[in-house]
Amino acid sequence: MNMLSRIVAATAPCLLIASLLNAAIPSGYAGKVFTGDTLKGHPQAIPGVVKAVFFDEGGREVGFHDDRIVPFGSIRVDTAEMTVGMQPFGSGDRNADGSVPPQGSYHLGWIAAGEWVKSTVHVKTAGVYNITTYEAVASTPNTQTISFNDGTPVTISNLAPTTAPAGNEIWHNWNTFSNVATVTLDTGLWVLKLTFVNEPFNCDKLIFTLKSETGSMPMRTGGDMGPSCALRANCVNNRLAVSYDLPQAGKASLSIVNCHGRTVSNLQEGPLCTGAHVENVPIKGLCPGFYFLRLESSGISEETRFMIGR
Repeated sequence: MNMLSRIVAATAPCLLIASLLNAAIPSGYAGKVFTGDTLKGHPQAIPGVVKAVFFDEGGREVGFHDDRIVPFGSIRVDTAEMTVGMQPFGSGDRNADGSVPPQGSYHLGWIAAGEWVKSTVHVKTAGVYNITTYEAVASTPNTQTISFNDGTPVTISNLAPTTAPAGNEIWHNWNTFSNVATVTLDTGLWVLKLTFVNEPFNCDKLIFTLKSETGSMPMRTGGDMGPSCALRANCVNNRLAVSYDLPQAGKASLSIVNCHGRTVSNLQEGPLCTGAHVENVPIKGLCPGFYFLRLESSGISEETRFMIGR
């Protein structure tokens, strides 16, 4: 996971918006927060609703990938080029309970396999989040992925299509798919990428609901979000106290990474047995500040933040 995908905590809260948020965006990313509608250049917030149509500005292959030269029904123009297809909710659209979605608002439509959109989001509370989607799904199998700052994607697959009312096209029949995935996020700015692996979707929004707060606890990656290693780190008197619990034996890597994503110290590289591990190692040659401890083992990657004091 790119370490630039998280924001370093500041002792002065007023610095959070002024200088640190932009530093969390991956280096070289050219997208800008959508300036239209209610956002007006402000990132969409998590916990909360992330609308798919409010993807970042910057044009094709920056804020979106679209397989059409001139997509159908578009309402946005990025760098003088029309973007991925968008459709307004109309009187023919229906929710699973028969109610009508808000008229006039827009959703992503005409989605083709491999298309994606990116949205800059601001995670305001570190924690474990359940993801709910609001979509029209035509058939199975179907797969979408969600990733943050181009990290390991979380997969959403085989959502059950909602039966359309008589005479109603499946693409106008909407359903709320609750708790389809779980992800753990640290605070700060992230670039969320929603990819449609195949084609049976119209998509309106993702809803991120906080399941539990973690503070600066481990950041998880991995598609299946399997067992946690409960990684912990605390630095006192230039010694780092580390604890973790490996769910299975295997090759493990334990390293310290700075806030720019560079590995500055390798603490462990090699086979480790299953179960609890506790280590107390000296910290040498590192300047005071915030760092991240990264553990990678058997397909699991976790990170937790710690601080070296003056």
